[in-house]
Amino acid sequence: MVRSARWFAMSFGANMRHLQRDVTRLIRAYGDDTSGAIAVLIALLLPAIIGGMGLGAEIGYWYFLQRDLQHAADVSAHAAGIRQRSGDDVDLLRVAAQDVAAKAGFTASSGALELHHPPAAGPYTGNNSAVEVILTRTVPRLFSAIFDEAPVTMRARAVARVWLGSDACVLALAPGAPAALRITSSANVSLDCDAASNSIADDSFTVDGSGGLSARCASTAGGAYVTARVTLSDCENVHEYAPLVPDPYRNVAEPTIPACNSNNRNLGNPQTNTTVAPSATIVSGMPVHHFCNGLFLKGAVTFEPGLYIISGGDLDANAGAQIYGEGVTFFITSPNKVHLNGHAELHLSAPPSGELSGILFFASRAGSDVVHQVNGTAGSIVKGAIYAPTTLIDYTGNSSSDGNGGCTQVIGYMVSFSGNSGLASDCEDAGTQDIKVNEVVKLVE
Repeated sequence: MVRSARWFAMSFGANMRHLQRDVTRLIRAYGDDTSGAIAVLIALLLPAIIGGMGLGAEIGYWYFLQRDLQHAADVSAHAAGIRQRSGDDVDLLRVAAQDVAAKAGFTASSGALELHHPPAAGPYTGNNSAVEVILTRTVPRLFSAIFDEAPVTMRARAVARVWLGSDACVLALAPGAPAALRITSSANVSLDCDAASNSIADDSFTVDGSGGLSARCASTAGGAYVTARVTLSDCENVHEYAPLVPDPYRNVAEPTIPACNSNNRNLGNPQTNTTVAPSATIVSGMPVHHFCNGLFLKGAVTFEPGLYIISGGDLDANAGAQIYGEGVTFFITSPNKVHLNGHAELHLSAPPSGELSGILFFASRAGSDVVHQVNGTAGSIVKGAIYAPTTLIDYTGNSSSDGNGGCTQVIGYMVSFSGNSGLASDCEDAGTQDIKVNEVVKLVE
């Protein structure tokens, strides 16, 4: 529409200039005519000249309106893309787009705004990383109403996309807590990924004590307080005042709590190997076993695939316990906690698919003021997410030491490392959700 209006205005303007020269020559040629014919000719031509000039001016006016409409579409799509990057749902994307469009001069009374996430048309149709905004408005005709009384409908479209960025494996979700992500004491933490904190506190990301951090990159929505060694391979310094990172599991519903399957808190024996399997099925069809007096693990214990719900007490283990399980999720109800602080050896992996895909430990969102301690030995292999969105995680351990790659995500309201840890992020087949940081928003259409 913009190009068509611009071309028509330029073409019409050139034709009008030729017409004016022809009329001028005609007037000069008949300047001495006394028959009155020139007056008749001028009377016939004057409405066309005035109407043409008015139409040219109106087309120029349409062009400027179209340009303003496209600007409003561009900035509103970009605003929606920024909110999408922060993890907002489509209703909040629409609110952001409408607010910015209004500030650009486009209001509900002047037209309509459509928002599609993902886009409904164009090369990014169905792409969940993109958002589409379409603005339409109706403009009444002025001089051109002589030729057509129907109003002119203008339309502008823009698509913004969230892209690039890198993968994190550690994320603190607290919006304003000091030291939301902290590496302290003599802890030496090695991450094959990024680390991020959503806190806007001045010391949101803290590395102190005699230890240090080695990672690809680190970012924080607030400031960084670093007095120890920090080695970053993919960025020069900690990215301060960076965009918020959305919780990748925010839409995962907590499982339904079934009836109690076991009142026995103690499981396993230091002298024997113990295997436990789900003994019931929840509504979704997922196999489940409910320990309703907490769970204390001893010796070697193997969990068959399924969901294990811990209520009425903590999930605990004695020193030297060996815990095995593939395709398992441990759901910890409030106010209970994970307390694997006895240097247990962990060989655990989360379900690679399904409603709890990628989640290994899931602490209830109803919890608060709770510290979950997951301290595995150097030989531990942990594959999946340790997820406590409303409570603190104190992690020490390794995601893999066998050279086969591991995938550990630590996502808590606050996260601390107080011992030596190594986290790998080879998560291609782990069923986990990506934790994207340092993403950019660009207009692509």
